[in-house]
Amino acid sequence: YLTQLAATNADDRIVILAGVLADPINIGYQHLRDDIVTHVNRTPIRNLGEVFRIIERDGRLSRVTLKGNAVDIVLDERELPAANRRIAELYRIPALQRQAPLEE
Repeated sequence: YLTQLAATNADDRIVILAGVLADPINIGYQHLRDDIVTHVNRTPIRNLGEVFRIIERDGRLSRVTLKGNAVDIVLDERELPAANRRIAELYRIPALQRQAPLEE
């Protein structure tokens, strides 16, 4: 799950990978947390709004690049729908994607 913090530029927000919800699709990534997200689906990001736009453009979130990690988080695109259903049920998440934050 992602969160954001204010940055020095008013349009920028630091997007943080706060943690990884354990599931077979992301085995090996559970220890990752509290790291800055620099790219989503290989596209550079500056704020959470850009993350939402990339996901909408691509139809999924399949790759996340972290500043402090030499390896990208890569998810099997064929398994994403089943993994999303499992995660939503296991963690009782009513909607896996929240609405994009309002532009400031």
